[in-house]
Amino acid sequence: MEIDQSGIERNDLQIEDITGSLRSILSRPDRVVAVPKYLLRWLPMIGPNVFWMVIAFRQVRFLNTIPTHRQKPFTACAEEIYRWCGMSRATFWRNIDRPELGWFIERLPQTGWGLNAETGRAKQNPNRYRLQVDIPLTPMDASDLCDFLLHRNFKANPVEALTAALDAPLSEILQYPSPKPSTEQKAQIPRPQTVEDVITDLLTGANVEGDSLDQVREFSIRLGEKILRPLENFQLSWYFLEEWLPRLGSSPAALVALMRSYGYYNPVTGELRDQVWIEGGYEELGQVLGIERTKTLVEWLPGVINQGKQKSTLTPKAEQEKERINRLRKNLGLFVQRLNYRPGKSGFAYEFKIKLDAEPLVETDELICQFVQRVIDQCQQLDALAFLKKWLNTSDFEELAKHAEKGASSGFETLIGARVPDLRLSNGASSGFETLNPILSSGIETLKQAQVPVLRLLKVLMGLRTLKPLLDSPTSTGDDEPVVEGEAWNLTDLLAINHVSQKKREALLKQEASGIPFVSWLLYAASCRGEAIKDPVSVAISKLLENPREGAGGAYDRLAELLDEQLCDLVWDELHLNRPSNRDWRQTMENAPRNRLRQLAEELGIELSVEESSW
Repeated sequence: MEIDQSGIERNDLQIEDITGSLRSILSRPDRVVAVPKYLLRWLPMIGPNVFWMVIAFRQVRFLNTIPTHRQKPFTACAEEIYRWCGMSRATFWRNIDRPELGWFIERLPQTGWGLNAETGRAKQNPNRYRLQVDIPLTPMDASDLCDFLLHRNFKANPVEALTAALDAPLSEILQYPSPKPSTEQKAQIPRPQTVEDVITDLLTGANVEGDSLDQVREFSIRLGEKILRPLENFQLSWYFLEEWLPRLGSSPAALVALMRSYGYYNPVTGELRDQVWIEGGYEELGQVLGIERTKTLVEWLPGVINQGKQKSTLTPKAEQEKERINRLRKNLGLFVQRLNYRPGKSGFAYEFKIKLDAEPLVETDELICQFVQRVIDQCQQLDALAFLKKWLNTSDFEELAKHAEKGASSGFETLIGARVPDLRLSNGASSGFETLNPILSSGIETLKQAQVPVLRLLKVLMGLRTLKPLLDSPTSTGDDEPVVEGEAWNLTDLLAINHVSQKKREALLKQEASGIPFVSWLLYAASCRGEAIKDPVSVAISKLLENPREGAGGAYDRLAELLDEQLCDLVWDELHLNRPSNRDWRQTMENAPRNRLRQLAEELGIELSVEESSW
């Protein structure tokens, strides 16, 4: 056994590395959503449900548009949106017509009906939306800004009043923490306003002209950057939005988001500031979150001392509510814990510790993590780690994963409740598989009893292929490494898939033998650089007829030179939000619109499920 200088066994270090990597495979810490901190000031006005819907719409817009088209309308179906806001389909449709959404989102008329390729029936096209590019001012902040400028004689000297606003601390212009809206503000018809809009309204009747007007506009932009701070964001992981938000609920999850915005973590330097004092106590948190009942927050985050007198017997309904509160406390305690208190301005101030440096795993993912660790540990003890590595790269495992995915009832990872897929192993390939079979089979059966998604487990096992500690472990089977499957692109097949006319097909095949340049132009058309191309196939044919055997060049050619299975895997991963690590792909297809990626998949002959083709 190899020992390092600290006296720790090398195998233990490898297992520790694998444990951390397993958590990364499950939580994917590199996938995050950047949320403007100013959006938190809207919570008292719009409430937690609408708050999360705004974040969901912004994320869908990010995934479906390129940076230069953020202000333009985009299409999205309900499934794409409610996956990011922790709602069921019914809850989403109940909330979509809430007037508070009008501050951020404009619903546009639908574009009519289309044809469902699977059923051949007519289907309604996805809804169209347009979002405000920047977060607007809250009505309370717009009112405070007006009062500040008017108090400094804006009408008589706008430049002087704006100079005073730029020099003053924000706490003199706006109220902190976020104030509650008045009854009139709550009932106000949404009219989104930026700082520039507020100042433009105040300019009516003001004494300003010529150079002063240009100076006012410049100061307005600077003041808007000071108040809205467009570059000041906090991050929420995809894992938190997809896994924890539905479990916590909108209000507790908003509390986690608020607390995280108060802390700071730098993963590069390791700097961590995870303890904060809330001077106004629970009353301040309730005001910022828009929660009227302060006792609700006390129930979520109680102190560690005596909780008060408890009833000896409870009604079934009260017992159910108690279980719900205890479950919520347990989950919320993974993110926020109350540490200390002291007398504050009014009542008590409380100190909280916030989880910032790593995302806790949900219960089912914890079970998967424990199971895979146990499998690796047992394989290491039985000297069968090489057989595990080999099995993960066999066609049997690929078929097992495909079977599990086809058994899912939706586009999301759901439990395959019918049965545990058979662990089919290559007959006679190696006697070591007889050792692997009981280790894996019994573990998957246990996970099924705990209602853990089998498909999610298989995706974690797929992720093991890239773990360096596992790859670096010695292989004792002496068998050859698995060969990468696939072949070079066939131009004849590609032309047939895209229903190219016989005349064009014959003309192109006379001068082209390889499908690589054709695929290169399809990739170019799907990327952001090809956004103006309406018919990628026609453009690819035209380019090749003009310049035979010449693709789009650079990274597009290198991607096209990949074997068909390899490139199809990259497209599939991107469509399923599994960000590919291929450098050429990241360079060329970063921020590519999802509708163009779906079109690329069809042009390459990749079969998409009904849910994927309707995205």
